[in-house]
Amino acid sequence: MNTDKGKITTRLLPLTNDLVFKAVYGRNTKASNAALKALLNRLLEKEKDPIVWVHCENPFSYQTYVDEKEIIMDIKIRLSSGQLLDLEMQVNHLTHYKKRAIYYMGKLVNESLECGEDYDKMKETIVISIVDGILFPKFDNVYSTFYLKEKDTNNLLDKITQINFLELGKVDIESKPISEMTSHERLAVYFKYAADDSKQDYLDQLLEYEKEVLDMTTPILEEISAEKQMREIAEAHRRYHINLNSAKSYGLRVGREKGREEGRSEGEVLKLVRQVCAKLSKQKSIEAIAEELEEDISLIELIYTVASKFSPNYDIEKIFDELNQYR
Repeated sequence: MNTDKGKITTRLLPLTNDLVFKAVYGRNTKASNAALKALLNRLLEKEKDPIVWVHCENPFSYQTYVDEKEIIMDIKIRLSSGQLLDLEMQVNHLTHYKKRAIYYMGKLVNESLECGEDYDKMKETIVISIVDGILFPKFDNVYSTFYLKEKDTNNLLDKITQINFLELGKVDIESKPISEMTSHERLAVYFKYAADDSKQDYLDQLLEYEKEVLDMTTPILEEISAEKQMREIAEAHRRYHINLNSAKSYGLRVGREKGREEGRSEGEVLKLVRQVCAKLSKQKSIEAIAEELEEDISLIELIYTVASKFSPNYDIEKIFDELNQYR
């Protein structure tokens, strides 16, 4: 592995890592904005009326993520018309994600009007969620668009709001050739396999159909993948989510439904948190704590990571609340 001025030569980081996705499309640089425009025009099928200007309202910055693990990775975008869009790569916690997308939409609608403006000044708002999984198993479409409609007549109330989902879990490169895929399916293939060397043949085929998006995106992905700081932050972010999933597997969730056990009791979890914090205050390692408490190291690492945010005065209740939000 070669190193040079803080950069390393290695394989690409995955676009399914939400932090990497934002680093590529949400930097508010000339290159990043060009890639973002190409992606939005393709996703929203705006070839006949293309987006020509974008501004990222919450641009990516390394400093933002140095000490943070669990952060919202959406990209808030404003167009020249004043229209607002929210774009996100979602890789975890899909159970209630549809409601989260609605929440995003509500926030955008609220922000689309300046104080004192009449409702006719409200701009169209669009939410686009790329999910590394499946949200709508009963439907085959990889890409879905939702509007506000009347339930019986299907009449559109207004096109002022729009929520879109691209489900990466539905792409199947083994049963459907690239040439027969829709543009949304091909984009899903790219996002899912951009960093997979074993799928290079498929990625090469994508260039024939999605050249603009790939030509704009891949150089940025290659650049950030060579940055040592980016790889370290992306790996820390990835491990954090792995530990959250491990916590679920090892019964950290608290059972709340009557007559149903769903993991450890609240008292047991609180006790474990206190024990970890006591040993953490003595500067014991994760490995030592796991061994002394006879607990799985992934679970201890999760509690250790969350508890460290509250050092040196560990607030057990706050630590518990943060852990329990993932139940």
